[in-house]
Amino acid sequence: DLECVQGALVASKTGTVFCRSICAQMFRECGAGLRIIRQEPLLRHLVPMFILVQSVIMSNTGVLSTYLIAVLGYDQAVAMCVSGIIMPMMVAVGASISALLVRKLGLKGSFMSGICCAFVGYALCGSAPVVPAVKKQLTWAGLCIAYMGAGMMRSAFPSITCSRVNPADEGKLFATVGVFGDIVTSLVSLLWTLVLFNPAARGVQQGLCFQFSSTVTLLGLVWLVWVYCACARTGASSPHSSSGSPSSTRPAPAESISTCSSKTAASDTMEGAEVDPSEECGKMPSVSPKVDNPDDHKLQ
Repeated sequence: DLECVQGALVASKTGTVFCRSICAQMFRECGAGLRIIRQEPLLRHLVPMFILVQSVIMSNTGVLSTYLIAVLGYDQAVAMCVSGIIMPMMVAVGASISALLVRKLGLKGSFMSGICCAFVGYALCGSAPVVPAVKKQLTWAGLCIAYMGAGMMRSAFPSITCSRVNPADEGKLFATVGVFGDIVTSLVSLLWTLVLFNPAARGVQQGLCFQFSSTVTLLGLVWLVWVYCACARTGASSPHSSSGSPSSTRPAPAESISTCSSKTAASDTMEGAEVDPSEECGKMPSVSPKVDNPDDHKLQ
């Protein structure tokens, strides 16, 4: 019995030490991620805006099944199919559309298009209870558009953030966004379930959660436009503009290093040869043989 007690004490102490080390490491990584976000002018606005909009989308997903059952009158099987199968498929469709929009509008345009789709979709869902004759049709259209916008945002956001930080810091950044995004989503979900969504509501109040969601996404869109305009005026919109940008920390391409080193080696081994200065780095310098001057022999 004594040995069992001692073994349990040792195991508990080892587990405590292990948990403390894991928690300490987690807090250090999150702190490093917060410092990265704070030092980058664009990320300090883009990350909170994305977390807020994402928390709204996730909160609507949490009450979607209950909304379809209590407000639209669908049975539980259809509601679970919509929230668990159809809406994730719309997210995948939005991600596919984002891949096409990036070629035409760029990452910023694709991200802003996703927020616009989320705003339009939630505005349709929020206005559906006002028109009972087409309430189901407006809700279906709004949900599909909103979740396609969510897929577009999820595809563009990692690419935008990766272009602003060093590759070694991307894990810290995404871990920080995930941790704080889940915390904010939990708090917003409480607001949705306890305050905004009421299954027994009638009239306009049935779509109160979607109306609030459309307002939040609209504010996020205005915030994003303001940030991009401010960064364009100050010259901080380019990832190479700040001192902490990846341009100062990313290693030079291997091709340029090898070509420049070959030029250096050629210049060291061909002393006394005439080199054409017009040649660029990365090309083999043109070498012309040195010709003896007859006047030099006369002087000798």
